[in-house]
Amino acid sequence: MRKIFLAIAICIIAINLSYAQDTVTSSQAKDFVGEFKYVKGLVAGVTTTKSGITYINFDNKYPDNIFSAVIFKDYKDLFDIAALNKCKNIVVYGKIEMYKEKPQIVLKEASQIVFCE
Repeated sequence: MRKIFLAIAICIIAINLSYAQDTVTSSQAKDFVGEFKYVKGLVAGVTTTKSGITYINFDNKYPDNIFSAVIFKDYKDLFDIAALNKCKNIVVYGKIEMYKEKPQIVLKEASQIVFCE
């Protein structure tokens, strides 16, 4: 029984260390373009355009946002947009890309939102 508990504890520690090493703040995201990272930050606003694209803006509202998580119309039904509006802190996961000189992650699966408080 101790061996099982120890094995589980080691797995949990390994997962936490991996998560911690791959986590950056929204202001650091620009330094990791092209990499898969967890990005954490404050939700400044969640908006959906007329064309159906949803933006989760970090730290400041658009156009002064530092980073964005983007949900395209084709994937919108996979997410609870109303719940996202209630997030104060969030962690998203994905490949960091640049769009109009700002870093972003495109969300295609609900599991890419790792934390929402």
